[in-house]
Amino acid sequence: MEQFVEVAAGIEIWAEMIDGPEQPAAPILLVMGANAAGVAWPDALVSRLTEHAPVIRYDHRDTGRSTYAFDEHPYAIRDLAADVVAVLDAFDVERAHVVGMSMGGILAQLLLLDTPQRLLSATLMCTTALGSSLAADDSADEELPGPDPALLRLWQDSATSATTRVSSPGASSTGGCSTAPARPSTPTSSAPSRSASSPTRGAATTPAPTPSLPRTAWTGATNWPPWTSRCW
Repeated sequence: MEQFVEVAAGIEIWAEMIDGPEQPAAPILLVMGANAAGVAWPDALVSRLTEHAPVIRYDHRDTGRSTYAFDEHPYAIRDLAADVVAVLDAFDVERAHVVGMSMGGILAQLLLLDTPQRLLSATLMCTTALGSSLAADDSADEELPGPDPALLRLWQDSATSATTRVSSPGASSTGGCSTAPARPSTPTSSAPSRSASSPTRGAATTPAPTPSLPRTAWTGATNWPPWTSRCW
């Protein structure tokens, strides 16, 4: 079941719940990294997970089929964490097993702090701890070591092909941290049909230059650039 979830005035994100086994089970909510749409989760993984429980995946703001409006409506990393709760509410899910990849792992940590009653468990993948690295402010004394450069190249190579298919609901995909897609100016023909007053959506097709990012307290940043290709 697919739907668009309103997370702010004029801002909607695409979300999907895939049925699991006949016996009821708590859903698994997949939260991807920065710039990555829901289809970046490998279909083989999603299929295996649905053997045990329903699976929910969604497109972050400014990705996939969700609203592209960062310039007009900038948001903080905590707003993206609140989007996760909005997705749960949209599917009438009280609690879920949350799996966070890269930046999604940071969002899962914020959920554990702010809304622990909505999580049954949290699985963190390829991410960093709050208070360290990109999730630290300027007062941090030390940083944990970052990912191996070979691993970052692997993520970038595998994600490049996935970002070209985010507009196709049935497309297969490969996982990883997304490269920076160009922000579309008009909807693509593969996007769901919407009224003229609906926010513009589209599909990422080509990488864009990576802006320089200052170190900041990501938990409170107000101008978080969603098109950066940095891996969170």
